[in-house]
Amino acid sequence: MNKTVRRSPPQRRREQPLFVRRAQQAVQRVARKLRAEHRRLNMPLLVWKNGRMIKLRP
Repeated sequence: MNKTVRRSPPQRRREQPLFVRRAQQAVQRVARKLRAEHRRLNMPLLVWKNGRMIKLRP
C-alpha cells in the first residue's frame, strides 16, 4: 500500500542582516578552534546535553 506524504512547499528564508551572519561565523570559528585545541591537548570537551554536563573524549 503506497502512502503519499504531503509536504508543505519550501519556505524562502529571509535574508539575515550582515551583523547576524558575521556573528554566526565568529561563533562557528571559535567553536572549531576550541574543538581543535581540546583535541590537541587531549582534554575532554564539556557539553550540556539533556540537562546534564557531559564529557566528550577527544
